[in-house]
Amino acid sequence: MKYTSVGLHKIAQSLEEFSNLHESNTSVSSIRISLERYEIQLHEIIEDMEAHLKELGETDGFSRFRITGLNQLAETVQRRIRQLQNPTNCQTAKYITFDFTNLCGFGCSVHQLTACLQMAFEHKRVLVLKKHSPGDIFREWLKQNTIPLSEKCSYEDLNDKTDIIECPLKAYIPSDNDWVPNVLPRDLAEKLTYLHEAPYAWFAGQLTAYVLRPNLHLSQLINQSLSGFRRSDHPVVGVHIRRTDKLIWEAQSHDLEEYMKHVDDYFNSFENTTPLLKPEIYNSNGYNLNNHTKDIERFTHRNRSVYLTTYEPSLFDQFTTNHPN
Repeated sequence: MKYTSVGLHKIAQSLEEFSNLHESNTSVSSIRISLERYEIQLHEIIEDMEAHLKELGETDGFSRFRITGLNQLAETVQRRIRQLQNPTNCQTAKYITFDFTNLCGFGCSVHQLTACLQMAFEHKRVLVLKKHSPGDIFREWLKQNTIPLSEKCSYEDLNDKTDIIECPLKAYIPSDNDWVPNVLPRDLAEKLTYLHEAPYAWFAGQLTAYVLRPNLHLSQLINQSLSGFRRSDHPVVGVHIRRTDKLIWEAQSHDLEEYMKHVDDYFNSFENTTPLLKPEIYNSNGYNLNNHTKDIERFTHRNRSVYLTTYEPSLFDQFTTNHPN
């Protein structure tokens, strides 16, 4: 941490000197070079601080406490959604409905469905989808691969109910709604914000996880795919580069190197973390130095693995050429 403090102090002093540049003959190019050097130094300092913070979390037990706490919150949220979506009596339950017929692509449709589920959760209603027309690809995919939103109730249970709420398209949701964005279950908000730096994203993830619960068929397919991966103790970073139709009007093209910068940042931070001694290497006679050495090696010499998914075949050649490690 001393290195971090000294480094920050030096950078701060150097930046203060730039305020007097109008009185010197310093060229623009030399200023640019200095700023680029400070950017690199600052980046290294941030990585060092992140490594120390990770160490502290492991040392005082907060990291494990955080994981345990978030798992418990996830179980609570999933249980509440299941109970709400599967009421005791479908005839007396209150509903929110939505029509998905040929709405948009997969990601867009999941986003919309998650917003509707959040609305149902907020209003304590059951979300059901209207009957879909033949040829609705997304609805057909949901039917074949996921567990139904409700395993008890369906659109037929609505009959002649008049108190049904229609979930609006996300693009037309009024900004004064109390459910998007960003809301959390009131009784879980305090603990969640303590355990997670992005609580709203976490909660949205729980809603999406419920929407995309795989059925037996998809679960088996996923497990078969996972069994084919090469097993190792090394982490794998997933990179999804979407181009093709997205570049027509709703997104900009980004070079592979922009993605890989974040990948390298992750691995640098991961590898710079000081390895901690595992409790199991201790015994009544102290610890085994050989085991300790192996532990250090296993935690500091990692292969860098990336799982790249894209519709653009040329990226695979570019990736292997530019990133042979």
